[in-house]
Amino acid sequence: MKLDLAIMSYSRPGAWLEIVRRDGFYPGAEPGIYIGTMQSDANPREAFQIIPLGPGGQPEPFAVEATPAFVTLRTASGRLELVLDAEGNLRVRGTGAGFRLYRREPEDRGYKADYPFVCGPNRIQVNAFRSRKQYMITTLQGRSGIDAPWDGITCETMALDFAPDAAGGIAEIALEPFDTSWRERSYPRGFDECLAESEQSFRRWLARCPAEDAGYPGLRELAAYAQYVPIVSPSGLLTRTTMLISPGFNGVWSWDHCFNAMALARLQPELAWEQLVIPFDYQDEYGAIPDFVKNREIVWNYAKPPVHGWALLYMLERTEAIAARQLEDFYPKVAAWTEWWFAHRDYDGNGIPQYNHGNDSGWDNSTMFGVAGAVESPDLSAFLVIQMEALAEVAARIGRPAEALAWRQRAADFLDRMIAYFWNGGKFVAKRCADGATIDTASLLHWMPIILGARLPEAIRQRMAAELGPSGPFLTAWGLATERPDSPHYMSDGYWRGPIWAPAAFIAADGLRHAGERELAREIARRFVALCARSGMAENFDALTGAGRRDRFHTWPASVYQMFAVDFI
Repeated sequence: MKLDLAIMSYSRPGAWLEIVRRDGFYPGAEPGIYIGTMQSDANPREAFQIIPLGPGGQPEPFAVEATPAFVTLRTASGRLELVLDAEGNLRVRGTGAGFRLYRREPEDRGYKADYPFVCGPNRIQVNAFRSRKQYMITTLQGRSGIDAPWDGITCETMALDFAPDAAGGIAEIALEPFDTSWRERSYPRGFDECLAESEQSFRRWLARCPAEDAGYPGLRELAAYAQYVPIVSPSGLLTRTTMLISPGFNGVWSWDHCFNAMALARLQPELAWEQLVIPFDYQDEYGAIPDFVKNREIVWNYAKPPVHGWALLYMLERTEAIAARQLEDFYPKVAAWTEWWFAHRDYDGNGIPQYNHGNDSGWDNSTMFGVAGAVESPDLSAFLVIQMEALAEVAARIGRPAEALAWRQRAADFLDRMIAYFWNGGKFVAKRCADGATIDTASLLHWMPIILGARLPEAIRQRMAAELGPSGPFLTAWGLATERPDSPHYMSDGYWRGPIWAPAAFIAADGLRHAGERELAREIARRFVALCARSGMAENFDALTGAGRRDRFHTWPASVYQMFAVDFI
């Protein structure tokens, strides 16, 4: 598989470094290949531009070749190869070519304190303050030099040049990121050995991914790679091995992670469990979990929908590797998270929890939230019904039959209340908390209660299937638009006002399948898979053209593709 570094990045599990192409990402930045970090507080994230040098030490034009194992920059005089080793350090080898690590401070980025210095034989240390990292660069072969004019405070530019030795024509370095303290070490593993190990690493990962490809063999490898790259080792607030939502969205949002956990459950249950429980590491005394967590940042201003019980039931159906002790630990956390919605997001006290902002729903700018103030949305109540059923299932498994019975009864009662409150005879409407006014929009969000599947009365199931099917207004040639294309608020790149999203597609398909509409569920799955084959693993997609939008290298389309390939097609 060949990588397009303008869309994808090169990295590997455990590493926080990445190799990317950037073209003018800040004023004055040079287009080129950059060594970056996925660390959340880095600004800029690009630590060094890597520039091939000719025999005279001048920059040379180059062509880029990238695979999941390594990156090659080819010039007229030689080539550079870049590979991340098993410890997450970067090895660079120039054969017949030298190279420069170049860093230029942006003029508009505030305080500057970057500097390089020689700190021992064959070693240069760089304090990249704005990128929140320090780097130890060890010259393993060849010669090095520093051009970093010092103005008494910082270096506006630094150029670290590495030239081949006269005997073998090789220049080679190891670049190691660290926070505070670097320990003396050597690099006994040769460069070719690192290349071979890197190739084996991705092959091992691919072997642990679903074999089903839904008729697109190359897509299986692309989806696997989209998951492979943003797996990072514990750092800062992320104390577990974590699959970031993407290298660009370098954190864990508290519903995105569920889709990744679900996709991993069958073949990698231990890693799947780690992904599911990450936000609960920071659950507060009220039962809330954060909006998102990054290695250097945690945000509580918003919530995310309680899809965790639904995700857990999906995982329990696909693996027996989740131990009773894990469920015993998780049970009170999910129970507290469920109760939080009723205790702290029901301001009018009518028993129906609310979203205070579109961000709470995950559908940030959906037209459902076009009115000011908190909104009682039917999807939230649907998620809570399933979460209470999940709590009943877990309570039964860990030997708490009375609690299991209580959760099941509460779920059934809340389902009846939800239908009576939101169903208007033709659709699930939302309501404004301030005055109880009905909110009826062209958003697909009104139809997300289909996740309840067979729990819904047959007449409602049939009505929802008709709306979501080929004769309805949402299903385009590529899948389910999040806003009806005939809506005046529809936008081709409108985030949740039109584009197709992986989580909405999967929630709808899963609910339809459990509602007995298996062929329609398969059709939604087939269209989404074809969409990924056309436009890759994008954050979202134009509902009419199928073009990828926004972040073009995202984990949840990859995970949804895998689940569709295994369970639907």
